[in-house]
Amino acid sequence: MNKKNLTLIVSGLKAGGQERVAARLTYMLRDDYNVKMIVVDGREINYEVGCEYRCMNLYPKSKSIEKLFIAIKRIIVARRIKKEWSTDISMSFGTTCDYINAFSKVKDIVFLSIRGYKDVAVPPDLLRKVWNNTLYSKAKAIICVSKIIVNRGKALYPKSSSKFENLYNPYDFKQINKLRKKDLTCYNDLFRNNKVIISVGTFRYEKGYWHLVKAFSLIKPEYPEIKLFIMGSEQPGHKCKLAKLVLDLGLSDDVILAGFDENPLKYIDKSEIYVLSSVFEGFPNALVEAMACSVPVVATDCKSGPREILSESDPFAIATNIEHQDYGLLVPPMSIVENYDPDAIEECDRQLALAIECYLSDESLADEYANRARTGAERFTEAVCYMSLRNIIKGCEST
Repeated sequence: MNKKNLTLIVSGLKAGGQERVAARLTYMLRDDYNVKMIVVDGREINYEVGCEYRCMNLYPKSKSIEKLFIAIKRIIVARRIKKEWSTDISMSFGTTCDYINAFSKVKDIVFLSIRGYKDVAVPPDLLRKVWNNTLYSKAKAIICVSKIIVNRGKALYPKSSSKFENLYNPYDFKQINKLRKKDLTCYNDLFRNNKVIISVGTFRYEKGYWHLVKAFSLIKPEYPEIKLFIMGSEQPGHKCKLAKLVLDLGLSDDVILAGFDENPLKYIDKSEIYVLSSVFEGFPNALVEAMACSVPVVATDCKSGPREILSESDPFAIATNIEHQDYGLLVPPMSIVENYDPDAIEECDRQLALAIECYLSDESLADEYANRARTGAERFTEAVCYMSLRNIIKGCEST
């Protein structure tokens, strides 16, 4: 049987959840498709891929006229590559890649994506709605990483409501088990001599790290042995603001703001608790990976992802108190307003602190949720994702 040619379009392979998922799909799909990848920005490659890839190396510009020129050139280059590769199916990851994919359409079946709730949180203005409707009219399917995003997308774009599909991210548990057992190359004494609370993800607004630091400041006096370890690449400006908050709260010796590491699992595995403090998400990879490492987790009930990961019940419910869910603790959503004032402690910060303290004060509860966590994570295997994606592709090919 002749394999169809599948082209994945991704903004980069430096860091980030959607980039990592795209890299994993190259391995998952290559037995059934001739998989190739277009990388918009290939200046730094940290993720391995299982296929041939082509870097555009057309970088963002600051001036409006230059931005427009680059946008048009990206479409032209993508269209040329699709023709060269005789692309049958194209799948893009993220808003930048979606416009490239949609407007470079040749004869390929186009799959777009919505990978973060922030993209649909606010009803679009008229111009944005016309733009997105135009994009979606060129797609056979719009892949969403959570049921909440599917529901929201259908409400905002009723003309394309039949195109919205849910596909959870895939996880390679054999690889996770291998990576988590690696020895630490730094911070050995920190993890050996302290109880470490960890969070992993890019230093940016969506992660709500100011809430986590403030919550930590509330429980540190009662638990002098704990440290907070936040690891991730940086979006310019956010790490500096967080570092100042840490300094203002007198936590410089207790909070570590570490940089990107290609294997954060070896740090997660050696931690006591994993905390997700996000104000927006899509489907947080590091939360599932922490669960796969059998680390008890606390997560905010933000839109979207945490509830669908930690609970088997209604995905559209919203926590109003700390919830002991099937696979971890959920706390009410965090305030979305950035606030680095060390004296401004909000009720959501207190709720987050109390949830963390549930584990610190009750070892049996922490052990119970450590065991439950792995079971919950195993609902998101590569095999489950693969079958779901195959069904979506087959459904689109038959219409």
